[in-house]
Amino acid sequence: MRLTHTGSAEGFRTPGAPGYAFKDGKLYAFRRDRIVVLRGGDQPATWTKSAARPTWHSLPRLAAPALKAALRHPDRPQYQAVGLVRDCPVLGDGQLAFASFRPQFSNDLALAAFRVTIPTAIRERLRQLGFGGQQWEVYSLLARCPGALDLFDSNPALAFALANARAFHGVGRPLVSVRRLLRRRQREALGWLGFPATEMARRILTKVSVEWVKVDDLFRLRRILLNDAEASKWLSHLPFVTEDVLEVLTLRREAVSMPLLQEMVAEGSLYGGLMHSLNFQAVAPLQREFGLPWPVFRSLAALEAYGSELTRRDAAAATFRDLPDHFPPPPVLPATGCSGIRPITSPKQLYQHAEKEHNCAFSFSEAISQGQYYIYAVDHPVRATLSFVRGENSWVLCDVLGPANTALPEWTREYVLSAFDELPAALQGADAELSAVCLEDGRTPFD
Repeated sequence: MRLTHTGSAEGFRTPGAPGYAFKDGKLYAFRRDRIVVLRGGDQPATWTKSAARPTWHSLPRLAAPALKAALRHPDRPQYQAVGLVRDCPVLGDGQLAFASFRPQFSNDLALAAFRVTIPTAIRERLRQLGFGGQQWEVYSLLARCPGALDLFDSNPALAFALANARAFHGVGRPLVSVRRLLRRRQREALGWLGFPATEMARRILTKVSVEWVKVDDLFRLRRILLNDAEASKWLSHLPFVTEDVLEVLTLRREAVSMPLLQEMVAEGSLYGGLMHSLNFQAVAPLQREFGLPWPVFRSLAALEAYGSELTRRDAAAATFRDLPDHFPPPPVLPATGCSGIRPITSPKQLYQHAEKEHNCAFSFSEAISQGQYYIYAVDHPVRATLSFVRGENSWVLCDVLGPANTALPEWTREYVLSAFDELPAALQGADAELSAVCLEDGRTPFD
């Protein structure tokens, strides 16, 4: 493998291979399709050129990966070089490597050399808080605008927004306007960016962590502050504002309440992530499928329970597609005049009954369709589920259970069974045969 030297102690690299080199105070980031040059110091600048556009031009977003690598370096100091002593790389933990390892550590040495060109005060802030793909814009703001460091310390999200002023305000030279705004109140800067120029809006921005914030997140926050007074009040009472909170307020506003947001913040992370809004995204397709309006959730437990319910409904709907519209005729009918006991004649009726009684009767739909079970709904004098199972030569009573599979008092069981006084002898004294009609694992059909 042939190595070339670009003229500096940190400049060994393989021709045509991706990597970094440092020369004349500039960091060169070589990519397969382009070269990006970064100049640090108190007047940062960046240029790039590629085969598609061979002239030098500025695209700050392309400088972000190299700047991020330089700020992160060394993330494992025991393995990375941070300088040279007589042509020998010095690792971050103080160990000295042989000079022959110098080409191996060329990228580390280039990043380390560039990192020290960034003023210490700025470097500390940039390393303390990450800015996704907008690190270079924030570096330019802190280096070129007097007073930006103080603003960053008091309201970092506002500093981030001003660093990306071109996205909020279509001006040709945004830093000229930003320098003027830095001498005024923060509320004036908010108004210039399109936010409400109020103290409440300023305080809400101080609760936004720039560890995770992106320009799109600030657009969402701006829409909320401009158009939703109630949600703005909620945000003002939260200890901090997370990416999760903004996502939920933007996409599912009608389902959100203050208690839910408080619980999301309590269980969430200050540093971003969409842990709870993903629950909403999982529920949304089922919500549309059933054509239901969004309820207002007051806790994460309620949201999870609602998602589980819709999932169960979806599974039931899938089961309906494989079941007939109606069950076979009931094997027996209650005595004339017993209006409180009725046979369940279709899968949909069985599903509704199981929902009402909080049991798993619907799981026996297929067995009922095959003529092995039959279920009756008891509405009077008590709510209950009455089931028969096909025996060897006849139908026998399986069980009579109350809501949620609770046992019924003896008098209610006798009252319900009295409706079948006129049944054949095979159904008389069915309680005695109960143990013989349980499932193979010892459960009754509604356990």
